[in-house]
Order: sequence, then structure tokens, then C-alpha cells
Amino acid sequence: MGILDPIPPPYDPLEWEKLPFPEKSRLVCRSWALQGYGTPLSAYVFYLLKLVLYVGGWMFFCSFSTEVVDVWAIGEWWLQPVAFIKAVLFSMLF
Repeated sequence: MGILDPIPPPYDPLEWEKLPFPEKSRLVCRSWALQGYGTPLSAYVFYLLKLVLYVGGWMFFCSFSTEVVDVWAIGEWWLQPVAFIKAVLFSMLF
């Protein structure tokens, strides 16, 4: 199983197809609850990278404001109205 391969269900799909609907539902729900829906690890890494780029881009976008003196001191400027305005603009551009 590689990094791009989804996690297979813990039941045999050919046998599952022959089961009645309540049994199918029980197996699928149990599988979903115990292992998720089979997303490969690379999908989680992609979304983590996307989140980091989103926040980093917003911080970079806010660094052009005169109210933001030090972009890494986020606790001092993130509640400023200009930061919210730039967050909305950056979200629309992102």
C-alpha cells in the first residue's frame, strides 16, 4: 500500500454486494467509524500544506499595511480591522 493508495474496506466487496441492505449498512457504518473513509495520507498532507500557505499568504498580505509593524508578532495586529479586511480580500483571491 503506497502513499497514494486508499485504505481498502475491511470486508470483501464481492461478498458485501450479496448481503441484504441492513447488513451492508452496518458494515459500511462500522468501517467508516473505525477507519474513516479511506483517505490516503497524502490527502491530509496536501490539506495541511494548503492551510499553511493560506495563513502564510494572509500574513504576507497583511505585512504591507502600516498598522502591522512586525508580521511575526501576530498577537499584536490580528484583531485590527485592516487585518480582517485583508483576510476577506485574500480569501477571495485564494
